[in-house]
Amino acid sequence: MVLRGKFIALNAYIKKSKRAQIDNLRSHLTELEKQEQSKPKLSRRKEITKIRAELNEIENLEEMDKFLDTSTLPRLNQEEVESLNRPITGSEIEAIINSLPTKKKSRTRQIHSQILSAVQRGAGTIPSEIIPISRKRWNPP
Repeated sequence: MVLRGKFIALNAYIKKSKRAQIDNLRSHLTELEKQEQSKPKLSRRKEITKIRAELNEIENLEEMDKFLDTSTLPRLNQEEVESLNRPITGSEIEAIINSLPTKKKSRTRQIHSQILSAVQRGAGTIPSEIIPISRKRWNPP
């Protein structure tokens, strides 16, 4: 029970020191921004950018910590861990690739690619076999 209390106290201290660090950086940032408004300097501008990046990184880490604290991650047994850590063989990769569905081009895309290749070849006219011409006339209702 004593270890649990020390652990809680240590976590509270860490959170407090992180908060103090963030507050320090923010106050320094506002001070630099005020100075930058009155007398712009390139070195100051770089420092402002650096502090903003550092603050962003700290805040992102805090968000990840909150997420990890609130979510319960699944526990794997030793057999599952070994299964996930084993190397993937070439035959397994090949089997997965072969099992992927093949996506056929639509008729419109086929015609478009054929017309494009005919134009790129420099053909003056589009070959009639590319675009089948219907003998029936369409009559609107």
